[in-house]
Amino acid sequence: MNIALYTVLCLLGITAIHWFCDFVIQSRFEAENKSSSNMALFSHVIDYTTGFAVSLLFVGVILSFGDSFVAIRYVDKCFQFLFVIALLHFVTDYFTSRLNKFLWSSGRQHDFWIRIGADQLFHSIQLFLTWYFVFGKQLSL
Repeated sequence: MNIALYTVLCLLGITAIHWFCDFVIQSRFEAENKSSSNMALFSHVIDYTTGFAVSLLFVGVILSFGDSFVAIRYVDKCFQFLFVIALLHFVTDYFTSRLNKFLWSSGRQHDFWIRIGADQLFHSIQLFLTWYFVFGKQLSL
């Protein structure tokens, strides 16, 4: 597969998985309480990371095609990737959710939405850089 196409597909896939894990599977309890409860935030990060893990497992089955060496190398890299994104997601949401709660409750809706966008930008940059440093060109098709 062409490396440019592979890169674009990876970026699109990461973005789609992030959207699904950060918005669709996040429970109302997690969304409303992660700004004041570390347990709610931790629950959100577990759900988020689990969603990524399931997605990566699906991709791994496609990539390995029964090649156990590729599968083992991929699983090892997936654990590294999942650990880093879980940690970064927790730290990012810890600060951004608390700031956003303050902005919303202060009636500063415009600033709130700007920070929501910044939060998503931070997550995207973290995901893309983590993917690059963990997987890089080692799993090119």
